[in-house]
Amino acid sequence: MCVALETANSKGNSRQLFQIVKSYMNRKFQPRLQCIQSATGKKLTEAAQIADGWKRYCEDLYYDKEGKRVEREYWEQEPPPLRSEVALAIHQTASRKATGPDEVPAELFKVTTTITVTITPFMFRSHYVLQDYIRSCLR
Repeated sequence: MCVALETANSKGNSRQLFQIVKSYMNRKFQPRLQCIQSATGKKLTEAAQIADGWKRYCEDLYYDKEGKRVEREYWEQEPPPLRSEVALAIHQTASRKATGPDEVPAELFKVTTTITVTITPFMFRSHYVLQDYIRSCLR
């Protein structure tokens, strides 16, 4: 273990160094108390009961006091992002991370920064593209 740590440290490979240390760390068990209160005032402690309680709570948010479903418009039209905001977001994006649902790696955006910064605000101005983007994020 020490040899591997020293080798990684001497090469300046902090990523490998961190992974080696992390693999040898002993993590202590820390018990957690999970408990929520239902709408009736009963305390729920079982995992299935807690999940069901949250499900009911979230479903109740969509109904008013008379039991009618409430329809709300959640997506207000916002101005498109500024080019400087897009450039900053691309710059701050971490490399070597797993791809998102679109399966596009962050490195691709970093390589094509000038094109991405120019195109992104126009994408957000198009209502059709914006709705497709919102639907893809909600999946």
